[in-house]
Amino acid sequence: MNNPIAASRPVSLPTYDAVPPMQLSRDYLLVTQTQGLELHAELQDRVAQARRLTHLALPELEDLPTLQRVLAEHLRSSHVGVQLHVQGDESFLWKVRTVAVDAGLLTDEITLSLNSGPGEGGNRSVFCVHCATLQDATDAALHTCCQCAVVLEVRQHFSPRLGAYIGVCADADRPYGEACA
Repeated sequence: MNNPIAASRPVSLPTYDAVPPMQLSRDYLLVTQTQGLELHAELQDRVAQARRLTHLALPELEDLPTLQRVLAEHLRSSHVGVQLHVQGDESFLWKVRTVAVDAGLLTDEITLSLNSGPGEGGNRSVFCVHCATLQDATDAALHTCCQCAVVLEVRQHFSPRLGAYIGVCADADRPYGEACA
């Protein structure tokens, strides 16, 4: 007997918007992992004259921590109701989202757009439940923890609080790996 609920997509997996909904706001903020010129042009066309669109692109800044710092500073000086749209791979999306939430944005004020779909080689974050390490990984089903060297099975369970998929020991008969060099 087939169970349609079990066969459906796990509810803990994040969903992403292809194009951000344009809610009524006077300030829009676009943060992209790539240049994002096409998306910027598309949004610029959709934003009315009375509204402002600011674009922060990772390639124009030194690195991700610099982008996160610039974003945090921008959000500190923003007015209530700013709409944030982030485009990139999963690891990038959730790192930027964390900065926005820490700055006080609500989840309804943030939209996330995935650059690559599952199986397209995008990065994502994985949380090792054995050593509590948050790390970047590919979208492969198995990942070796960079801290404790346990081979992890990356579960189809996502923690929005951590911005990561949950990784558990793939082989219970050999739970310990050798430390990474």
